[in-house]
Amino acid sequence: MTAPDSQQPAALPARGKPVPCRRCGYHAPAEPCPHCGGEPREPSLAGETGPVGGLAAGASALFRGAGFLLSTPGTKRWLIPPMLLTVLAFAVATILIWRWIDGVLSGVVPEEVDLHNHLPGWLASVLEWPIRRGLVLLAAQGLGLLGVLFVAALVWWFAFSLLFETVAGPFLDEIHGRIEARWFGEDPRNRLERPEGNDARLNLRASILGALVGAACALALLPRLHGWSLLLLPLIAAAPAVAIGLARPRYGRWLFWVASVELRALRASLLGLTVSGVLLVLFLPVYLVPLIGPYVYAVGAGFATSITLLDLPFSRRGLGLRARLDFLGRHAATMALYGLICGLLFGVPFLGPVVVVPSASVGGLWLFCRLDKRLLRDGR
Repeated sequence: MTAPDSQQPAALPARGKPVPCRRCGYHAPAEPCPHCGGEPREPSLAGETGPVGGLAAGASALFRGAGFLLSTPGTKRWLIPPMLLTVLAFAVATILIWRWIDGVLSGVVPEEVDLHNHLPGWLASVLEWPIRRGLVLLAAQGLGLLGVLFVAALVWWFAFSLLFETVAGPFLDEIHGRIEARWFGEDPRNRLERPEGNDARLNLRASILGALVGAACALALLPRLHGWSLLLLPLIAAAPAVAIGLARPRYGRWLFWVASVELRALRASLLGLTVSGVLLVLFLPVYLVPLIGPYVYAVGAGFATSITLLDLPFSRRGLGLRARLDFLGRHAATMALYGLICGLLFGVPFLGPVVVVPSASVGGLWLFCRLDKRLLRDGR
């Protein structure tokens, strides 16, 4: 059941905090909610959750998120642009590391060296032959290559675990909108603030084209950039998308709107990330407690992880840091379990960030809609 078309949604308050709907969480001072009518189409969102039901929801949220992501048409393609940008970042980081190692190795063995002045005669004679033929330098370069491969593996994990989650924000936002349209009949945020004349297909095609051209330009210019000029790489990668936005005003309006939304939510998101980091640091001494320490730390780390996983649903609804922490605190056990499960799977190479991050994001959306929000609405 969806809200009647004649009922106009209340605009987001310019100041003060939103009054969230008990179910969808969007600003709805009056009941029934103009966005979901209090009865969403998705059956799994119906009904109340007690303590046991909340824990069950937290345990299943990630897997439900994966199911919604796979079964909702037009969502997977929005993961292509952040994938391209993350691969670009990985390639740039790997090339820069190879540059540095190659520079170090080039000075390992001087071109002219008189070993007899520094080593005993027999040892100098033994080393002179391989050095003259470059075998030592070749061996050093081989070890350097192994080092690059090892570091590249770490960079790959970092790029997809952290950077993918960062650059995927605007694209995950589009995925959330499509899934919410499936649950509530339409994307409530569209009715509240999205610019008119939005063309989702144009936005997707332009974003993929911009990401491809931006990645190609950045990689082509990378050999000519050194030192501080490397800071130009993000601008080079973003320039094609901006150019497309200037040529296609509808895409430009959407791009500007996405940037403004991300900037508006940045403060609360950064504060939430800071709180998450502080919690992880505070729980470190607990990790050292014999037997139970690692398990208690895992629970604390899970709760800290949930702060970032629910960032997008919070941001889409205009909720500030206080409201976010109130909601997370009310459902602390559920959030700790949810964050713990997601955190364990994030570490799986490639599949962790590429599959688990978007699934966890959608799962966080489902969990937010599923759990009780009376504290945010009524203060109790």
